[in-house]
Amino acid sequence: MSRHAVFGLRTLFVVTLHLSVWKTPRVWGAPDVEEDDVIVKTKQGDIAGERVTIDGHGVYRYVGVPFAEPPLGKLRFRRPWPVKPWKGVLNATKFTPSCMQMPLQVDEQVFLDYGKTSEDCLHLNIWQPAGARACSKSAAPEKCRLRPIVVYLYGGGFLTGDASFFVFRGERFAAIADVVYVTVNYRVGVFRLLQDEPARLRRKRWYVRPGGGDKMG
Repeated sequence: MSRHAVFGLRTLFVVTLHLSVWKTPRVWGAPDVEEDDVIVKTKQGDIAGERVTIDGHGVYRYVGVPFAEPPLGKLRFRRPWPVKPWKGVLNATKFTPSCMQMPLQVDEQVFLDYGKTSEDCLHLNIWQPAGARACSKSAAPEKCRLRPIVVYLYGGGFLTGDASFFVFRGERFAAIADVVYVTVNYRVGVFRLLQDEPARLRRKRWYVRPGGGDKMG
């Protein structure tokens, strides 16, 4: 892999501008969520998420965020390639399909099927407690308590799995445990590549400081 690619993998989604909360009356493809939409400004482009409330706790949610170019064509069996910057605002309010896989037979009568799948599946989902969000916007962030970061990698024997499966979603975990919670898709089956793991872990730096999360090595 070229130095350019390695550099891109390491620096992808490192925030170079401040994190902002705006009223956004119109975001491409995004639903109306009053004034709770948030815009994250990253080196790759702007990302629009939304705020939800769990047991009285506010949580900011960004889902379906690409951490690599779609692994299609010449990239199908290669390491994750840095995602290209986009124009406009990326809608991060809708979950994206899981990676290509066959339904898994659990026993004679039960099959586990995650529904819609796609080769364009290298996306991550982020849940951020409102306290961490407010801390990241503080005038004195060094005095803030950085939140731990929990990265959940689904199992499935490298044959099946979905970062958006309802039991893995992190609204409640982030709200109650007061942590930044992340789930990530990775390729399985014949498309499986071990290098997906270190690549996506490097992408977590996207939110570490501006998201109020602590460092990850």
